[in-house]
Amino acid sequence: GLIMEDGETVTLPDGRVRNRRQIFYDALALAYRNGYVYSCIALCLADGDTITLPDGREMTARQLLVEAVSRSPFGLPRVALAISLQPSEIVALEDGRTVESK
Repeated sequence: GLIMEDGETVTLPDGRVRNRRQIFYDALALAYRNGYVYSCIALCLADGDTITLPDGREMTARQLLVEAVSRSPFGLPRVALAISLQPSEIVALEDGRTVESK
């Protein structure tokens, strides 16, 4: 998914044709506890775009990144969220922790 160009598709062995966003969506359905997958979907969304998750929630890229950090508090999810913040912006996570830009 990360090495695909915008608009590029691949044909899976079962015959389905998928773009980068669809591949990560499929991964989310299989690994919904993995914060890395939420981060990857967030990075595929255009500004102002949303995605409806398999559980019915509709999320923006920012919401996906916050969800990613709540599931995988270190590594890519946290870095991706921190990079997305404006200078001096702070985001509160559900468990009370915060992530801030530096």
